[in-house]
Amino acid sequence: MRILISAYACEPGQGSEPGVGWNVVREVSKYHHVWVLTSNCHRQGDYYIGKDFI
Repeated sequence: MRILISAYACEPGQGSEPGVGWNVVREVSKYHHVWVLTSNCHRQGDYYIGKDFI
């Protein structure tokens, strides 16, 4: 299944909202193909989880 997630903030190793956004995406990506929409000012960069580009 393909999943589109909108996360205001999404950064690994961060607490609060950025950490929650990252962990939700990471967990869902274990079972589905995930694309993430997030704010440019609340992301550290582009990441790979497994084979998928985030």
